[in-house]
Amino acid sequence: MITGTIAAAGLPVIGLDVAGTSGTAIIDTGFNGGPKLPIGRPSLVNARFICRNRSSLAAGPIIEGDTSLAGFPCDRRVSIAGAIFADHDGILSGGHLLREHGPEINDLAQAVRSERVI
Repeated sequence: MITGTIAAAGLPVIGLDVAGTSGTAIIDTGFNGGPKLPIGRPSLVNARFICRNRSSLAAGPIIEGDTSLAGFPCDRRVSIAGAIFADHDGILSGGHLLREHGPEINDLAQAVRSERVI
């Protein structure tokens, strides 16, 4: 199970390990891709370049970045996802990383919970 919280700005966040470093990732409910990481990190996660693309974020900005296959520890397994490396602050987790889970976002309890369903 993956757990998280609702951040001060009302955004659902979970913990995500990137290159052995634990960080916080915003769950972008309007983005069905893999994780979006800051530019310059592909070598840290053994990423294999696939293509360059443009993505629209739910809040409106369009980001350009390289998409690469990479493995991310997720609920005691390594999940392979197409990670996007873009010039944009922070880490976003798109729906693809949580594709085997049923995320529940509970604003009243200020909690995020996501159990593996597959």
